Order: sequence, then structure tokens, then C-alpha cells
Amino acid sequence: MDKTGVEIIDHTGDTGLRGTAATLPELLSAMASALTRLICPHGEIRELVAREVEVTGGDAAALLVRWLGEVLYLSETHGELYGAAVISSLERPDAGSWRLRARLQGEPFDPARHRDLNEVKAVTYHLARADEGPDGWTGQVILDI
Repeated sequence: MDKTGVEIIDHTGDTGLRGTAATLPELLSAMASALTRLICPHGEIRELVAREVEVTGGDAAALLVRWLGEVLYLSETHGELYGAAVISSLERPDAGSWRLRARLQGEPFDPARHRDLNEVKAVTYHLARADEGPDGWTGQVILDI
């Protein structure tokens, strides 16, 4: 487990992320950073560009999957790597669906600096969870690699 409380887990033919944090926003931020570190294990990621993101999910696990899916989508479509995620708001009006607003910060992919990339095809709902317990939040996703 790294300093953010997120570890890489093995799953048959795939890999995953499992993390813990005191709050759901901290968990979402840490899992996004861990996804980027999994994709790009070498090279510092500077904060040169920013992308505003809004994602909704029916429950916390769905929100986690959709959030990481959006991070992956933006990374692939814009050719960018996001080393930081700043959660600006997280709401659950009337105990309904969750709504997340965040800013991803990173830089364009640079093959001279970002080596040995790992391809992540998708963030899946298989075994996805995000649960609040007495010590904070725990989340898990399986990634199709």
C-alpha cells in the first residue's frame, strides 16, 4: 500500500485498485492518482493542464467506477496524464444519486519522460465497492488490462 492508502490488487487476468481514506472525497482523489500511477509508473507528472469533471452515480460504488472511467477517458482522448485530483464538491441531494465535481491536474503525455506505460482498457463494475465504515471509506475496482 502506498502513502495514499491505495494498493494494486491482482485479479484473474486483470488488476485492480483497493484503497482506504478518512472521507469519500479523499478516497476518490487517491484512487484517481493511483490509476494514473498504474498507467505511468515512471516519471513525475507535473500540473500543467487542468480539466473540470462532473460525474454522477447511483451509489458510492457506481460513482467510484464512473469517476475513474472518466479519468481514464479524458487521459486517453486528450493524451494527458493526471497526477492530482482536487474534489471541489460532492453532493447527495435527498439521499439520491451522488454528484461529484472535480479538477484533474496533470500534463500532456511526453514519451521522453513517461516510459513503460501500462494499458488500462476499462474500469469495471465487477467487485466494485465503496463503503463507509467506522474508520472511514474503503473502495475497490477491477481494471480491464
